[in-house]
Amino acid sequence: MKGEIEQGLRTRIASTRQRLQQLCDGAATTSHTYCDYAERLDAAGVELVPVTQLDGAN
Repeated sequence: MKGEIEQGLRTRIASTRQRLQQLCDGAATTSHTYCDYAERLDAAGVELVPVTQLDGAN
């Protein structure tokens, strides 16, 4: 993670992880429901993969 940040500062190009975080933050800011959030991410080309956690699993 630290290497990603340093590389981004050197190249002025966001890593894939940083770009995804920006897209998620932007979608969350303007969405009122999960469906809105999912639609905004889909429009940006991000595929959501829901994960269901089993009882007691971390």
